[in-house]
Amino acid sequence: MPRCTACIATYRRPEGLRRLLNSIEAQELDRSVDLDVIVVDNDPETARAVVEDFEQTGRFPIRYLTQPEPNISVTRNVAVEAATGELLWFVDDDEVASPGCLQRLVDALERFDASGVFGPVLPEFEGDPPEWVRRSSAYNRPIGVTGRTSISYRTSNTLVRADVLGEMEGPFDPDFGVSGGSDSLLFRALAERGHRFIDSGDASVTELVPEARANWSWMRTRFRRQGQNYARQIVVLSGGIANPRVVAMLLKAAIQIPPMLGLAAIRWHRRHDRNEALLRLWSNVGKYEGVAGVMSARHH
Repeated sequence: MPRCTACIATYRRPEGLRRLLNSIEAQELDRSVDLDVIVVDNDPETARAVVEDFEQTGRFPIRYLTQPEPNISVTRNVAVEAATGELLWFVDDDEVASPGCLQRLVDALERFDASGVFGPVLPEFEGDPPEWVRRSSAYNRPIGVTGRTSISYRTSNTLVRADVLGEMEGPFDPDFGVSGGSDSLLFRALAERGHRFIDSGDASVTELVPEARANWSWMRTRFRRQGQNYARQIVVLSGGIANPRVVAMLLKAAIQIPPMLGLAAIRWHRRHDRNEALLRLWSNVGKYEGVAGVMSARHH
């Protein structure tokens, strides 16, 4: 019977955490899964009362830890270090897991003998945003059929073998703990070591999208930061800015920018198509900004 630890990093979302823990309590598990829960509070005391409620009445053992440094990587590392499971399930405090989510992740991991599995994260919008917002790739992450090698790396509804994470120091890089991107850097590095990460198309969670994030300004900022973080990751994985891999990334970004501008102009009257082209453009601009940021940091 594999033991699974749910690893939750939380920051000032007590009600979101309560929703998530309720959904974990409702998981439909067979005898092949033994589950416990770790909550690491990055804003000490904010989530303590919520966890204490589940300690008294919850179905699964739960532990509460604190980590005061404002750094998501350090917070996740505390959870990983404290976890006792052979499998680690990363879920976020703004998500709600479907009843069969964890069991389907475990089944896919074992069936395809993978190092880790990513399940769908479906947007749950607060309020009633327009259709072009609902359809945006800013909120709809790519997930393929169960068993397909993943093309998107994250710690959001992700099941991974603990011994695989043990290969990496940390394992999450604190240098990416404020900007974001430590999760995709970690899984990208593991994939380059030969580990296989797959999708599980029917193991879903929903993610609450507040009204403040359901707008063009937030979408643009998200894609720009994704580009910045991706470029920094490639620099780290390549061992330096002068590596041909970094040069190739920048050349590819430069080649893609003009067509995205052209597509946005041609599809200007179709808001969704226009925005998707502009988001890809901002992602490529972000790659240049990411490399420039590394160069500036080294110069100083």
